[in-house]
Amino acid sequence: MDDFKSNKYLYLANTNEFIRIKTSDIMYIEADSNYSFIYLAFQEKKYVTVNSAALERQLSIEYKEWPGGCPFIRVGRKHIINLNYLFSINILEHKITLRHPDSDKVFDIKEIKVKAIKDFKHDYGQISYWKR
Repeated sequence: MDDFKSNKYLYLANTNEFIRIKTSDIMYIEADSNYSFIYLAFQEKKYVTVNSAALERQLSIEYKEWPGGCPFIRVGRKHIINLNYLFSINILEHKITLRHPDSDKVFDIKEIKVKAIKDFKHDYGQISYWKR
């Protein structure tokens, strides 16, 4: 039961079900108009009837008092990533790669706007930040 208390969860709905998602399993979120796809570390993606702005606000609230701040940041209009899975940033290819350390799951998020990547690199490019 201690594991349940120490983890954070989002409770979300889609057209068919009401689901509980462990926030630490979220690798990234992709906006699709008024809906979102949530890509998880150990499962397939989940489709939810919540827009990414609302998810971003909810994650910000959940991690308000968290040491080190919220690990979720927006990189462009369509994507919110979990910094705990960030593996590489390629400005020339407009690509961010996320990798889970305990599985073989790798996501390449392409077509990220150069400005979003440069802003991210400027804000979070310090080596000390990457040591979580």
